[in-house]
Amino acid sequence: MPRASKDIAKRLRFDHRPRRDLFRRLYFAVSLAACAAGAGLWLMLGRTTGDRQYLPGPVSPAHATFGDQCARCHVSFASAPNDKCLACHAPRTHSQFEVDTPVCRDCHVEHRAPDLFLPVSDRACVGCHSTLRSTRAPPIAAHITSFADHPELTPLRPGQHDATALRFNHELHLTSKDIRDPLTCGSCHVVSADGRTMQRIKFEPHCKRCHELKVKEAPVPIGDLEAPHDTPEAVRDGLGRALLVLGAERPKELFAADQQIFIPGQAPRGPIDESKSLQEFQRKWLAGLEAELYRPFVDQPPLLENNKYCFLCHVQGTGAGANGLPVIEETKLPARWLMRAEFSHRRHDKLPCKTCHGAVEHSTLTNDTNLPNLRVCLQCHVDALPQSAGTQCTLCHLYHDTSRHPELRQKAQPAVSLERLLGRE
Repeated sequence: MPRASKDIAKRLRFDHRPRRDLFRRLYFAVSLAACAAGAGLWLMLGRTTGDRQYLPGPVSPAHATFGDQCARCHVSFASAPNDKCLACHAPRTHSQFEVDTPVCRDCHVEHRAPDLFLPVSDRACVGCHSTLRSTRAPPIAAHITSFADHPELTPLRPGQHDATALRFNHELHLTSKDIRDPLTCGSCHVVSADGRTMQRIKFEPHCKRCHELKVKEAPVPIGDLEAPHDTPEAVRDGLGRALLVLGAERPKELFAADQQIFIPGQAPRGPIDESKSLQEFQRKWLAGLEAELYRPFVDQPPLLENNKYCFLCHVQGTGAGANGLPVIEETKLPARWLMRAEFSHRRHDKLPCKTCHGAVEHSTLTNDTNLPNLRVCLQCHVDALPQSAGTQCTLCHLYHDTSRHPELRQKAQPAVSLERLLGRE
């Protein structure tokens, strides 16, 4: 039988007060004791550890010398401001076109790793580059949310090419059977000491073994005269000295008759050169030697027979130089291709060269940019793949890239005494 609410209400008693709870009675005392214990612990840590009690974690080794001096980096109860960092570190900019410059602490997080700064998170990079604002319109790189969205490498973008003023044919050097010593990539390209770039190609160690600048068809029939690999002015000076040495060392062969008396069966000959002085001999033959070196380039075989001429490789500039010498354009061979990124050949040295530079054996023009495109990189650097070689922005990009202008960094770096660094002054 259902009960009415009136019957239920009769069972409630309103003549008794609630029982007193033990915790409620001790609540104030427990709170007071907790505050007193906290204050006591704070005073004890202040006497034993000083300011280190506020450290959320150890400092990085670079800051270990003043790790106990919190005021060196921090303002009371505030994060480290930029002027504290710039008291020791040189000011550096990420880009001259940036609209906003983040403060140091946004990327360099201290006291969170046992030995080093925490690696800069990709969020710090993508946060700006996903919707990049720049004083240059349009920005070079924008709307990047992952490595798969990365734009093509700058040297390989439309309209870009190798602007080196030089004639070079990779296909000929790598596949020709007429070269006495077969060439490979490593014959000329050697990784630099830091492992980042390749050493510069130089004439003496790389080219001279096949392209000796000896004027073998010169009108002087005694020996080969070798020209220096230098400017036209230095070439003229070197050839002139070589002619003077030749005339001084072999005067009888050049300026005297071969026979003083008649020998049966042998036709007498006169002097090879009838110059009356070494200077006259030098002026007489120098023009012919220079004409031999500066033959116009003819793009037809046999190239191996013409491999000593300057314009086989170099490009003749417009106009005429001083004293009638030709003008040779500066080669401007770049030592670094990725100006906004870092690449380590040493980390990739297990791979054969053709893995990334597969098209180089078919390259016949100097302006071919024989760099691997982004698709080659994406074979190993894949987002969210356990076997990926990594896609972190900092693998390739340095925010503070001072490698191109080390003298500016050195000039801007303030000098800090050891006493100040250790907190003794």
